[in-house]
Amino acid sequence: MKPLLGGLLLVGLSGLFLGTMGLSASAEVNQAIRDSAPHGIRLHNIFETANFDGNSAQVSPAPADSDQADIVNITQKQYQLGAIWSKPNFKFDLKKDAKASMWLYFGDRGINAGDGMALVLHNSKDGINARGNDGEALGVWGKDTDNSNPQSVADSAIDKSWALEFDTHGNIEQKFNDAYDFRGPTGMHIAENYPGDSASYVPHGYTDFPLPWFIPTTRYYYSLTHKQSIQNLYLANGQWHHLSLQWEAPKNGSREGSMTYTFDDKDPKTGRIKTNAPQRTAKIDCDKFHSADDKVYWGFTGATGDSYEQAYVIFEGVPDVVDARATLNLKNLTTKQDIKDGAQVTTGDKLQYEYDLKYLSGQQAWSKIQADLPLDAHFKFESGVLTYADGHTQEVTAADIQSNHLKFKFSDDLSINNTRATLTLTGVAENAQPDTVVTVQQVNQAFRGLNQIISVDAPDFHISGQRLVHLLLTGDQISSHQDIERRHNALITGRLFYRLGKWENKAADQITIKLNNQLLTIPDQLKWSWDDSATGNSGKFNLVVPWHYLHNGDNQLSLSVTDQTAQRSNEVHVTMTVPRGALTLSKVATQSAFQPVAVNGQPQHHIGRQADWQVVVDDERGTGSRWQLQAHATQPVDSHQRPLNVDVVFNNGLQDQSLIRDNVIVMDHEATTDDDEQHIAAQWAPKQGVLLNVSSGAVPGDYQTTIHWTLNDVPTTE
Repeated sequence: MKPLLGGLLLVGLSGLFLGTMGLSASAEVNQAIRDSAPHGIRLHNIFETANFDGNSAQVSPAPADSDQADIVNITQKQYQLGAIWSKPNFKFDLKKDAKASMWLYFGDRGINAGDGMALVLHNSKDGINARGNDGEALGVWGKDTDNSNPQSVADSAIDKSWALEFDTHGNIEQKFNDAYDFRGPTGMHIAENYPGDSASYVPHGYTDFPLPWFIPTTRYYYSLTHKQSIQNLYLANGQWHHLSLQWEAPKNGSREGSMTYTFDDKDPKTGRIKTNAPQRTAKIDCDKFHSADDKVYWGFTGATGDSYEQAYVIFEGVPDVVDARATLNLKNLTTKQDIKDGAQVTTGDKLQYEYDLKYLSGQQAWSKIQADLPLDAHFKFESGVLTYADGHTQEVTAADIQSNHLKFKFSDDLSINNTRATLTLTGVAENAQPDTVVTVQQVNQAFRGLNQIISVDAPDFHISGQRLVHLLLTGDQISSHQDIERRHNALITGRLFYRLGKWENKAADQITIKLNNQLLTIPDQLKWSWDDSATGNSGKFNLVVPWHYLHNGDNQLSLSVTDQTAQRSNEVHVTMTVPRGALTLSKVATQSAFQPVAVNGQPQHHIGRQADWQVVVDDERGTGSRWQLQAHATQPVDSHQRPLNVDVVFNNGLQDQSLIRDNVIVMDHEATTDDDEQHIAAQWAPKQGVLLNVSSGAVPGDYQTTIHWTLNDVPTTE
């Protein structure tokens, strides 16, 4: 391309702070392009055009009475340069996480297009009037001027900046001012780097023999270092391309943030998220901006040369103006189940769409909101209501739906003073053809305000005709509760039936059972049987859940069946409650003995136990319950009640504690299962546990002591 004389054009980085542009000029956009444009926001006082001669950046405002977006025009013709920057109040705050989204249009000239646009963050000394260079520099990079010093190129770029370029024209001529893509990404591409950093430019020297004397002369051209590139794109194809940005601010004292950019991640016609969209993450050194408050200008630049393109931007969301969320919960009220992607409902089932809108923060209220919700023809609307956080409601009627499309205007804005609104639509699933399944696909669902648009992904689901396998518990319920005795199996019964058609006992039916969110199988873990006496369109079943799969308290079981024709039943839910057990000293030997001692006039310590000691604690109260066992012994005496000069002690491996003088804790334990049994005496080492210490003055004889065991329930540790 030829170099472009004049100024540089930057267009505002959409998606980090929202508003409407305060621009000095406006441009009319081709009506066909406007008609095909995706939805976006109105721009108000957040951008302004850079003040240099020939700046081609303009904005085409949407018609006041339409739901169309303002469109930013970067370039239209040959040899143009444009720049547009955020106003100071809407600088990009590097200290805050942020998201942004926008639509980009690069014209329809294919390989003849040029040169592209760049998304730029900067803290240039030129402020709102910052500009780079023309042609291959896209209004942001430095000028390649046949110089051996890369710094001379960087000095002519927008200083203290970072750029994400969208390049529609390959510059690979190996001559100055036309080689930035030499040895770089192939085809149209996206890439990033620092325009004001000399390391972004790679010099290439060659020998020339200029006229008139043909004296050998070393000359230079430069290529760009393209970081985190996405190549071989078809940008100038007459289509709008969606761009999502996510900024993650530096954390934990670091100065490095990251900008994740995802390209072509939304369908411009349906508004649906596209999977496997190309994505890259740029690591950005915030010190490159030299900003005392970590706030920088942001915007777009673009340029054309011999090749040109119609370059447009539509902003979809700028979070610092309005940060809001919208979610959808779709529920089958008949079966009391949430409807997810791929779910199946039955004609006649009652459905409920619940859209939850939340205003989180922002410099502006989310204003003039309209629910723009295409509805599938197989959903028969019955009623609707919009409820605000302050209690105000609006009724939605059938008159608000035209050609299966709900367009409903909110009477109230959402703001810090009225942060939430819930739109509830209720209706019935319809499929009039028995033995058929129709798929419901609802696209382009969104809530559109003047300064924020939030899309909602509705799940794809299926509506079956009348022949649907249906599952019910005994009593024709879809949920039930059972109290189960400890160590007893649970029995669950019910029936499977077809609204049309005949039930057949087929062992290949797939039965899906979850107990406490764990998938269990038949027959390895659970026992399932059909009642062979069942006939007609209904089959009875019995499900046995062994007791050892049940824990103390409530156990949640869900059950569904998929038959031979891949028809899946609804889920049924059973709550099984097992009572909390007791804490008991279940086994204590009535008589136990120490090892015999030969009295020799010398003290003897740690006389061990014989094998007949038994102390067992059984805790059936559940995992995490805690207890302490204490022991106290009487003074050993002979048959004439004469005391023995000995001490009964408990040794914990570190020291002896007298059971005669004190009530000693011999074990402190927290249960690790619902049926926790501890054989305490069996856990003692030979020289630990309850032992006998004999003094030098002991007299031979048979002596007895009584050990009192005390079991205490103690609070669970946090």
